[in-house]
Amino acid sequence: MTVHITSLTLLFILLSSLAYVWYRGRIRSSKLPPGPRPLPLIGNVHQLPLKDQHKTFAEWGREYGDLIYLRIFATPVLVVHSLSAARELLEGKNSVTSDRPHMVFVREFLGYDSCFPFIPYGEVWRRQRKWVHTALETKESLASYSRSQRRAVHALLSDLLNEPERYSQHLIRRYMAAMMMVIVYGHTMTSKDDAFVRTAEEAMGGTAKLGDIASSLVDFLPILRHLPSWIPGMGFKRKIPQVRQLVQKTMDEPFEMARKAMIDGHDQSYFVAKIISSQSEGRLLQPDQLLLKYAAGALYIAAVDTTATTLSTFLLAMVLHPEVLRKAQAEIDRVVGGTRLPNVEDRASLPYVDCIIKEVYRCAFPFLGIPHAMSRDEVLRGHNIARGTVIVANLWAMTQDSTLYPEPETFRPERFQEMDSHTAEQADPRKFIFGFGRRICPGRHFADMNIWLTISSIIAAFDISKARDAEGNEIMPQMSFTSGLVSFPDPFECDIRPRTARTRHLISQLSENPA
Repeated sequence: MTVHITSLTLLFILLSSLAYVWYRGRIRSSKLPPGPRPLPLIGNVHQLPLKDQHKTFAEWGREYGDLIYLRIFATPVLVVHSLSAARELLEGKNSVTSDRPHMVFVREFLGYDSCFPFIPYGEVWRRQRKWVHTALETKESLASYSRSQRRAVHALLSDLLNEPERYSQHLIRRYMAAMMMVIVYGHTMTSKDDAFVRTAEEAMGGTAKLGDIASSLVDFLPILRHLPSWIPGMGFKRKIPQVRQLVQKTMDEPFEMARKAMIDGHDQSYFVAKIISSQSEGRLLQPDQLLLKYAAGALYIAAVDTTATTLSTFLLAMVLHPEVLRKAQAEIDRVVGGTRLPNVEDRASLPYVDCIIKEVYRCAFPFLGIPHAMSRDEVLRGHNIARGTVIVANLWAMTQDSTLYPEPETFRPERFQEMDSHTAEQADPRKFIFGFGRRICPGRHFADMNIWLTISSIIAAFDISKARDAEGNEIMPQMSFTSGLVSFPDPFECDIRPRTARTRHLISQLSENPA
């Protein structure tokens, strides 16, 4: 009898506990933001397409509002659909929204484990970010890199002059790689097949190819890391060791070269040397050397990838909109003339060129920002958001917001000139494409200045038009992008020619007599 009563008591306690958990779940769910209905265990995984997730999120945003709640297996995800909501949460509440989720795929599988864009908010992140900010964002540091930037731009113009038919993203990436190798590591490329650059390109290419939705599911269901590669959907694991080795070499080899060059007393104006020399007695402890190595690698990779995407998008836009190019060329001709290229001091006098760059930013940057994570439970807009919730900013939806950018699918730089000053300030893509709050890119001013210098120089020097096939028919490219961790314009052809004989001579002179 006693055993029977005890069993009933235990059953009552169990049922009461389950009822309480169910009740609390219902109460909590009622205070969550709206979103698509999840299924047990898998959540909303079945509703996510294999590519272009940003478009699905945008459709949900139109249905549920600018905060969309979903679950990827057991992980809660908050998708931020609008710019106003992103600023409210990721900037206004940055004390609780600046963490990162644990990125199993990028950090554990591929080896980017100590790169500051991906690591949790804390002392290590603050130290790396401070190094990058100090080395790239002060007026003195920006001025110190101007010579390297000009030399790299002139080299790119020379390549476009001498090999216009070979235009490709590879040429753009080589230009940016040459610049960043000097700025980050003090290394001057002496060959178009530089070993350091080749390794980095292979690492970045391998990372982009592996970064599909199947591989990223490991972040939401960590048990997948233990499944063998022969199981359907896990085939990407077979390529991980090779890519991880390339990533490690990208981090290790140029850093060791730069560190030894500094010890030998060579030029110390580059990022790695600046940080080491700023420390006590000009030395870094071993743990800090590791952090600096990954900070340098992250800086190099991020600069090459984002700039290549932006410049390729610019060239594609000029092919599709020759009237925009002609208008910008006329503005540069009025201000600069044909005897030199634009410089940063001309920027304020070239407002239409600036509008082109804003519109390129609006079209070119990543569809989804690197996710944030909640560092503690918090009530946001009356909703209960739990610690560990992944926050995804749908940058694509923000840049396609028709209330801010009428006819957002149209490339039209004039839109920024037609706005009043307050709206133009709010709508400036530079205010959000580089991130939000404490996670904003610490090298954004350097990147923006470099992109402006390159684009204004190309506009001044070249006519850009559609390529023609063997029969003389124009080849019409499409404004379409790849899908993955990093998005690039799909390959396209174009015709690039110097505007005048005087332009050709100017570029040749700059190439032969670098500044």
